[in-house]
Amino acid sequence: VLVDAYDGEESWTLNPLAGISEPTVKELGESEKVADPFEDDLLNWQQKGHQLQRIGWDTLNTKPVILLLLTRKDGTITRYFLDPETKLPVMTRERIVAVEKDLDTYYSDYRLVDGVMVPFRTTQRIGGEPFLEITYKTVAFNVLLDNALFSRTSKGKP
Repeated sequence: VLVDAYDGEESWTLNPLAGISEPTVKELGESEKVADPFEDDLLNWQQKGHQLQRIGWDTLNTKPVILLLLTRKDGTITRYFLDPETKLPVMTRERIVAVEKDLDTYYSDYRLVDGVMVPFRTTQRIGGEPFLEITYKTVAFNVLLDNALFSRTSKGKP
């Protein structure tokens, strides 16, 4: 089980697949993303200091898409490929500088949850090769959780 958590002061991770078997504090830059990993960078992009451009039309898997270019305040660039009818992301592309490859994240199986369209399937590819696939069975918002669950000593267990 991969755990990324933020207790309000520090963020930490536990990732046995990467050989991290004990909770490890994340670096400062990583903490910002873990603080709210569910808030997309497009949401409130101006308040976050990002820049957004509509590039125009593109094609993804032979289908037309709207292409947006988001430049975060740290200089990271993400390309958003939006479905022209729903305006929902079907893919994002971000360059992984360390390995000089693109990280493509595909979003599908959108469902309405409490008035929000949520992709229940996310697939990632690095340099075109399969990397990660996540399928959610259920999604719930504003569920009350014990704060202790987010402390490093809990290891993410209730």
